[in-house]
Amino acid sequence: MPPSYPLKGIPLPTVPDPNHPIPVRQDIDIWYSNPDNAVQVSLFIQAMIKFQKTDYNNPLSYYQVSGIHSLPVAEWDNVPGGEYCNHNTATFPTWHRPYVLLFEQILYELMLEIIEKDVPADEKTLWKISASHWRFPYWDWAVKSKLTQNYSVPKLLTMDKVTIKMPHMKTQTVENPLWQFTNPAGIPMGDKRMGKYAITIVDKNNPSTPYWVQCVATSKFGVIKNTPPEKWIHGVQNWEKANDALQHPAWYDLNDTTGTKPPLNLGSIGEAVYRMFSPNYFDSWQAFASTLYNEKHPGGTNFLSLEYIHNNIHGFAGGVDLKTGIGHMGDVPVAAFDPIFWLHHCNVDRQCAIWQTLNPNKWFDAPTQGDNLPTDPLKPFHTDTQSTPWTSQLTRDWTKLGYQYDDLEPPKHTYSEHGVVDRNLYLPGIKKILNECYTTRDQLLNAPDIDGCKNDYIVNILYDRYALNGKSYSIYFFIGTVEGEANSYSQHPNQVGSIYTFSSGVDLSQGSSCSNCKKQKESGAMSMAQIHITVPLLKHAQDPAKEGFENLTTDAVTEYLTANLHWKATSAGEPIGMDQLPRTKIYVLKGTAEHTPDVNHLSHYLDYSPIWEACAGKPGAAHPADGLA
Repeated sequence: MPPSYPLKGIPLPTVPDPNHPIPVRQDIDIWYSNPDNAVQVSLFIQAMIKFQKTDYNNPLSYYQVSGIHSLPVAEWDNVPGGEYCNHNTATFPTWHRPYVLLFEQILYELMLEIIEKDVPADEKTLWKISASHWRFPYWDWAVKSKLTQNYSVPKLLTMDKVTIKMPHMKTQTVENPLWQFTNPAGIPMGDKRMGKYAITIVDKNNPSTPYWVQCVATSKFGVIKNTPPEKWIHGVQNWEKANDALQHPAWYDLNDTTGTKPPLNLGSIGEAVYRMFSPNYFDSWQAFASTLYNEKHPGGTNFLSLEYIHNNIHGFAGGVDLKTGIGHMGDVPVAAFDPIFWLHHCNVDRQCAIWQTLNPNKWFDAPTQGDNLPTDPLKPFHTDTQSTPWTSQLTRDWTKLGYQYDDLEPPKHTYSEHGVVDRNLYLPGIKKILNECYTTRDQLLNAPDIDGCKNDYIVNILYDRYALNGKSYSIYFFIGTVEGEANSYSQHPNQVGSIYTFSSGVDLSQGSSCSNCKKQKESGAMSMAQIHITVPLLKHAQDPAKEGFENLTTDAVTEYLTANLHWKATSAGEPIGMDQLPRTKIYVLKGTAEHTPDVNHLSHYLDYSPIWEACAGKPGAAHPADGLA
């Protein structure tokens, strides 16, 4: 057996930066727009170009590294394909941590090659120092971009060409490798000439099957049903549609009692992220990390998770409707080929690191029979040339992997005289950042005082990701009437949230299957999601047109939701009846939200109990006998 690839992360710089003892991963828009980072940006772009052009037969090619996520099903680093999936498991975030680290390390190694070959001797040292301090950037999709002032894909991904710094004060305009990935062979990724690395999909239930095998390049919202292949096989980047998806449902200014102001667009995604970080929202690592339902930890706020939020971003960034356009990011088997995947998962890793910082003692703390364990191998990644596998335990402290996140760096004043970080000084700064970036807390604190204003309402959804034999589907939730075609649901004015399963079939390609998916389907595994609806309810209560609904008391909300809460399911843009999702259980819960104007403290959400009547009689509604308190 040949030696395995040693994944260790980028070494710490030999010339340290006193302001950043451990190099930081930064927000891509902030990092890219800072002229001080011009050399790093140049090296990043050049390395990405070289990475993407590497022959697909090379295990360290962009093509093969992207294929680790699912397709093509091929051996990587001496580990058979089809055994890598960690979706809907407690190791979802820990598996993706070394995956992003692999991508980062390869880019760094390519940077060194570029410097050695193309940078003149008199500038080599400067460029090497810049490379040693570079770390992969993240895309924080839950906060408004500093460049666009809205929820959007990174600015750098909206340009097909980019101008970069070159040695001796020169610049050069090059094809932007973040725009899309193009197969370096110049042929469709499913072409038989690709041999064992051809993307072949045998899942006939997946409507995307005939499209991905024909693509030469990746797309966002670009592949539309019944359009000639020549219009999309070379890649279409409708990033504006991705922005629209990220910006809906629009959230409103709760202090606008006239209903005439435009939406503030505070962001339902940001609110979900904020709740994820709030104290004791989850009772275990497993509940935080994964959509997997565990009967030992039923109901309440546990239905939210990092993976659930992540799933929705895949759909928002890629497109999931064949009538308006699908993209690689929206489909598990091919998602990692789109360059935005890596920026997305770097942010998922960042959010995991933030949660770990706030909850240092919650770590695989409530295992049940059959659960993934922190000592399980994270295939196919190895720590050395002797095939020693990475495990979740080895990933627990991300700073030992050679990186830190910009908003997790302990300020100098938080260190004791012995060089130890004082958490009592450190954590308030993190909480201040979270309060400033993600929550609608200030809107709720400053909203007009009405009865029940401290009540909080959520919708929990128990669903079967394999209900359609693994084909991904969405469920959209509305407060109010639902009119129009299924492809209008994502932009519907009464939509208050949605779930996207981001699932795939058990059979991946001829003779190959996903072992994790097969196991879960056979065991009847279920998944969880959560929609928070307090802000839209409060807006409705302030709207004079909503006669008879004037407060957020339990009785008033129960009556209002009984009449006005609805949901619709779709797959690839086509409506599907809830009878096709027979194991779905949907129910409303009421709890208490404790908000404080102190920016150094996070809001608390507690004491939730079901309101069964709000969903009673509707298709897919849960019942008290289901045991989902």
